[in-house]
Amino acid sequence: MSGTSFGVRALRAAVISHSRAPAACGAAGTTVEGAARRCSAGAGCMLHRRRALHTSAAAGNGDATGTSTAPLNTSAASSSTVMDSGDGRPRVCILGGGFGGLYTAIKLELLMWPRGKKPKVTLIDQGERFIFKPLLYELINGTAQAWEVAPPFVQLLAPYPIQFVQDKVLEVQPEQLLADGGSATGGSITLASGGSIQYDWLVVSLGAAADPRGVPGVREHARPFVSLEDAEFVAQQLAAYEARAALGQPPATVAVVGAGYAGVELAAVVGERLRGKARVVLLTPGAEILEAAPAGQREAAVQALQSLGVDIMTGWKPFPVDGRGQLQTDPTLRVLRHSRVFALGDVSKGQPGNDGSSAAAAGGQGAVYPATAQVAFQQADYAAWNIWSAINGRALLQFRYQHLGDMMSLGATNAAVALPFQLPSELTASITASPLGPLLSLAGVKFGSGQQQQSAAAAGSGDGVTLEGPLAQLLRRAAYLYRQPTNEQRINVAASWMQQAADAAARLAAEASASSSSSSADARR
Repeated sequence: MSGTSFGVRALRAAVISHSRAPAACGAAGTTVEGAARRCSAGAGCMLHRRRALHTSAAAGNGDATGTSTAPLNTSAASSSTVMDSGDGRPRVCILGGGFGGLYTAIKLELLMWPRGKKPKVTLIDQGERFIFKPLLYELINGTAQAWEVAPPFVQLLAPYPIQFVQDKVLEVQPEQLLADGGSATGGSITLASGGSIQYDWLVVSLGAAADPRGVPGVREHARPFVSLEDAEFVAQQLAAYEARAALGQPPATVAVVGAGYAGVELAAVVGERLRGKARVVLLTPGAEILEAAPAGQREAAVQALQSLGVDIMTGWKPFPVDGRGQLQTDPTLRVLRHSRVFALGDVSKGQPGNDGSSAAAAGGQGAVYPATAQVAFQQADYAAWNIWSAINGRALLQFRYQHLGDMMSLGATNAAVALPFQLPSELTASITASPLGPLLSLAGVKFGSGQQQQSAAAAGSGDGVTLEGPLAQLLRRAAYLYRQPTNEQRINVAASWMQQAADAAARLAAEASASSSSSSADARR
């Protein structure tokens, strides 16, 4: 595309997707095999979120939506040019308001800046709400409210002098192109509304778009699971299937396509709600679910899905292989050949650094980090700091990803959390054999898997540690509470969850009291 030499293309994709998520389908009364066939040709289906083949320039990072924001809201048709700073301050424009984009904007505001150097930050997103995607599943089982999972940008950004623009991006035009096609200056952004935005520094965090991979019927019958509207739609469909079962009609079949973390979480939530009322199928092209997950966490997921009656179909391959189309970045998250453009999240693909910061990159190939929120969280810190460093003439930091473990919801009160460390096999064996072993097991603490423990013992290596059950769900919620974008949202969500816990405790107490009274009455008879 003319004017976008570093790969941000014109907006053609209608769906913005996050690569951690799947899709569900309802094919009423079909067999498991029939559901699989109909998913590829037409039954309502939830398509697993994959990285886009090209960068969708609908501003939004895959997690993202966007709304008007205080103190200045620039609507899609409000002005022909915005962010034309006349006070000499640097202008930073961020495309996409998901985890990477929103957190970068807030981090830039929180850094200490020399006088006159603090930039004017503009965030562009096509939607009105930020989507906290790891909690999106909880809208289906009623353990979270819409405002907790999808708060409006206007609310989140109210404490900060960040300019918000709700619009779609059509084109990014660097001011001057170098001989190699790169750039070393700012440029302008053309919006779908006809307006434009000038920038000195650009952050691209647009995420990925849902890709049908050429399978007929996917666009017409599959439903991505990436937005508030998707979650509300799925909840309505599940309510319809529950009503169908109550009337004694043939059960529906709901298929979830993709068995990564997002697919497994969605299948568990759907299975928990529709247990005994509909058939739930989890489809994966691999030999097993969660192929990249720790063995202990994978075992916990299989057991939970089986207990919920979810059928797992492996080796199902409806999609042809294709490319990814990500922006190439150097180890500092700067887009190659464009010294004033940074990219992060699903849209970026890193290069190996001199200090090994891109350890996942082998043989000089780009590093593809896990498509998870924790990657975007960490990259946002580095992107904000490196913009600060570039503006102030300091050295940029190479991004170093620190894996902090993996968390997965398996129902309203069940989860599996793989901790980011291993214990020596001798120590785990000693703990398991001690009086502490049964107590830890009762609390849901597991050391590796059976097969992993045997392999570790033979090789003299360590065992992974996995938390399962209510303790894991509590830890998961605490982690996501800490990761809320602002203190105000953190306090509001914490108060809501505490009230929710108090209500649940009151219900349990009432049920226990009613059961006790009934037992006493029966005894007196």
